[in-house]
Amino acid sequence: MLELGLGPVHLCYGPGAGATTLCLSISSTVLESGNRVLWIAREMPDPERTSQILGHLDEEALMRLTLFENRRGLSTSVTATKSLVERLGGNDLLVIDDWCDRHGRARADDIEAVRELIGRGPECRVVITSAYVSEPVSNSSTSGFSPRGGSSINESIRVVFLYDDGQNMGYRIIEDEGGYSRVFLTETGFVPS
Repeated sequence: MLELGLGPVHLCYGPGAGATTLCLSISSTVLESGNRVLWIAREMPDPERTSQILGHLDEEALMRLTLFENRRGLSTSVTATKSLVERLGGNDLLVIDDWCDRHGRARADDIEAVRELIGRGPECRVVITSAYVSEPVSNSSTSGFSPRGGSSINESIRVVFLYDDGQNMGYRIIEDEGGYSRVFLTETGFVPS
């Protein structure tokens, strides 16, 4: 669904696109493979939706999932979880869901926290998510979407867009460096279409 072996990903999503659901679906696969997931979020994912996607996993797999709520700001979370991130291996996953506010400019301290995290070059696979800015950008090569965080982040991380396929109900488009793929939203998460 989302190639994570090419370095950190900034997953920029549109309204109702399901970025959290996509990250939960990816996390499920990572956990099933015997690897670990560290999930940092401003808000914990909806428990019912999380149960639908991760509910089939056994206790051993679920013990490899660590959830960390980001209430005091991303810089505090990055500092607090530094030792956990350093212990993650190459097949493990770090998800930072909604690394910045969904509206307006990303705060300078949040941008700096992401820059610091990416600058450390974590061994694990990394996905950070944010709502995209939908105003067209004159030099944007994407479909009129712009990622939050500016060039200081987005020049050092692969930017991928997730948005609703307006012509096919239940489908989403993943736009990755000019390439397009579709995924289908099911009750138990996303599946490739």
